Amino acid sequence: MAGSVSILLIYVAVNVAHLKLHRLTGARPFLLWLAVFVSLAFVFLLIGYEGQSSPNALISLTGVFVLSFVAEWAYRQRTQRVLQTRA
Repeated sequence: MAGSVSILLIYVAVNVAHLKLHRLTGARPFLLWLAVFVSLAFVFLLIGYEGQSSPNALISLTGVFVLSFVAEWAYRQRTQRVLQTRA
């Protein structure tokens, strides 16, 4: 379950980034927005299903998610790295 949600969230992030660059790539914003919303809908459906059928999996997913953000924050604090955005 964690793998499925992670892949879907990565797919959402890629599509949101593509939205920012759609003028450079020639993509249609409507299709990108559609992909974002459909992917998010599947994330919420999967989370809802897992919450009903396997609450422990949902607790594990939440723990992994929190742990990954804490690890990323700690890494950036330790290395003083800063994300650079495109202009």
